Amino acid sequence: MNAVPIHFRLHHTEAVTSFAKLVKEDARFSVVLPGSAEADKPAGLVIVEVGGTQDVPVIAVLAANPSVREIFVIGPAQNADLILGCMRAGATEYLPLPLKVGEFRAALDRFATRNTRSATERNAGQPQPTRPGRIIHILGGKQGTGVTTIAVNLGVEASQLEDARPAALVDMRQPQGEVPLFLDVHYTHTWAAATHNAHRLDDAFMQSLMVRHASGLDILAAPDRSEDTGAAAPQAVAAMLSIMRSMYSTVFVDGSPFVDEISLAAMREADVVLLVSELSLPCLANTRRLLETLDSVDPEVADKVQLVVNRYTTKAGVTIAEAEELLGRPVVWKIDEDYIAAVNSINMGTPLRDTAPKSPLTRNIAKLAATFSRPATSSSPMKPKSGFMGKLFRASQAEAGTDEQQTPMHILQGAGG
Repeated sequence: MNAVPIHFRLHHTEAVTSFAKLVKEDARFSVVLPGSAEADKPAGLVIVEVGGTQDVPVIAVLAANPSVREIFVIGPAQNADLILGCMRAGATEYLPLPLKVGEFRAALDRFATRNTRSATERNAGQPQPTRPGRIIHILGGKQGTGVTTIAVNLGVEASQLEDARPAALVDMRQPQGEVPLFLDVHYTHTWAAATHNAHRLDDAFMQSLMVRHASGLDILAAPDRSEDTGAAAPQAVAAMLSIMRSMYSTVFVDGSPFVDEISLAAMREADVVLLVSELSLPCLANTRRLLETLDSVDPEVADKVQLVVNRYTTKAGVTIAEAEELLGRPVVWKIDEDYIAAVNSINMGTPLRDTAPKSPLTRNIAKLAATFSRPATSSSPMKPKSGFMGKLFRASQAEAGTDEQQTPMHILQGAGG
């Protein structure tokens, strides 16, 4: 394989000389020195030094160049906003100053591995991913609404659907997640490792943190203690999910019902926020308060919310229409009650598709997973209306004389529920 050229865009000439010496004897790379004929035509690997967020646009320009394979950034440590900005602009590695020789060489090794893998795939004629994955954040109106059961089984079902990339599940419930218990998996790393190593975030590092379930679902466990996440956790979580979007077809997040900086950072990265409620007045009241909180704290996140009714039964005493009226937006999906199937699945550490494949609970979750794993059609979840548009939407329904059988939930479910 031909040597990959490395371009250095550093603040000091002597720094370029030092780096050139580090890679001089590595046959995998060739050094392009400043002032040479090739220096103004970046290709291969580009290493850029940044001093602050004002330098981030340079990275975006380089990332837009198809000749540039990857961008390494060297910059100040403990600057989470700068790190996140660089990663979002297109950097694949962030190496904090003062730079350690071992870290630099390890980063080159990771690049070489990725570059070799890409070349192999190109030579084999394998199609490259052309679209980013989706991030689906799931949280409950209150604790105990079955969010983890839904998240775990959505992930398992999505992993069974045909796609070039697998699905992933991130356990972000605090203070302690339960996803590993639901699937009986043992883990070594948690996403706290990502928040403490924001400068190392790339697909190879993220893959090293995951554990794969027998279904093919990749799982990223939650830290055992919330204090393990570190001060820069919100920014690092956003960068982490952004990277995972490129790695997986769908990333499901088992989210916390508490609106804090970490959960907001995760929801801002999401394409859809599934808010799970039950048809009980206490749960609906809590769900409404949560919606009001999201509306006031971050309206853009609130606009992503789609309501899901879990443990649905006609004997609840509260109808779907009444829940929609109370919450001010449509219910897009319902998941039927099957307490015995759910509890057996949890106690056995086995997904519903294996313990209760014929349960309506299993079928409802499988259908919901499918809506996030295929191109949007007329049967895909409708984006809920909120604020003035929401009122206008509901008013138009009333004027048209629509009834409960024509709500978005029923359009989604289709014949047979």
